[in-house]
Amino acid sequence: MGNVVEFFIDGENYYSMLYQQLVKAKDQILITDWWLTPEYYLKRPVSWEDSQMEKYRVDKLLGELANLGVKIFILIYKEVEVGFYHNSAHTKLTLQNMDLEHKNIKVMRHPRTIVSLWSHHEKIVVIDQAVAFIGGLDICLGRWDTQKHLLTDLPDEDGFCYHPGKDYSNDYIKGFSKVNRYTEDDLDRDTQPRMPWHDLHLMLKGDSAVDLGRHFIEYWNHAMFDKSRKVYRRQSFLRPHKAAIPLDPNRDEEKNESCTGFFSDSDQDEEEKLSPILKHQPSNNNIFKQM
Repeated sequence: MGNVVEFFIDGENYYSMLYQQLVKAKDQILITDWWLTPEYYLKRPVSWEDSQMEKYRVDKLLGELANLGVKIFILIYKEVEVGFYHNSAHTKLTLQNMDLEHKNIKVMRHPRTIVSLWSHHEKIVVIDQAVAFIGGLDICLGRWDTQKHLLTDLPDEDGFCYHPGKDYSNDYIKGFSKVNRYTEDDLDRDTQPRMPWHDLHLMLKGDSAVDLGRHFIEYWNHAMFDKSRKVYRRQSFLRPHKAAIPLDPNRDEEKNESCTGFFSDSDQDEEEKLSPILKHQPSNNNIFKQM
């Protein structure tokens, strides 16, 4: 089938396209980040006072999509609290509270260890296992920038700016802190410059997007099993859509058509096609209570 690839230099172009693709999601969104800021605006300039801009905020957008039935799975790095500022607990709580009725947003923090010598550092978004984004930009504070890389950002008379609150940042002057209080400035905009952020991201459509969907699913299933150290019911694990699983000519058409979403009790024959980590017996535990 091949691939269609589009590159984005710096955050402004990437996040704008990400928003355009997210609003088209019909079935599923997969996200993994080193750090994810729920209150992050994908399109700018913005003002805290303008409610019309909230549709561009990650938490509001994902909440709306979840209420429409889109299932959203987010795997983020569970930081070592001493020395890191991510507050991944805030990320998880904020995003899952966006959809309390349907519970279509699942956020898993990993690893479970108190101290680790590694971190989840991939920045991937996969939409309907058909469109994927991968590159160097987390969806988090400090990453949005234009190709002008301006050092200052003073709000206009209506309160609009490009880097609201803590997003106006400079690690060389002061690191992030209390990121849940995202509306507060950490720097003096009149006297202290922001630190520009130059990075690259790309969008994929085609075989590579399908492959990234499979990669995330294996990533998610491994993290789930690693966190629990126990056996959990089959519905807790993800699997590729039918486009990512070779269809079996010896099976009837109805079963081939069902190759999408979660495992169900009738899908045991699909387990052999996926990671060995899925070879387990179902139980009644719910892993999401422990994440």
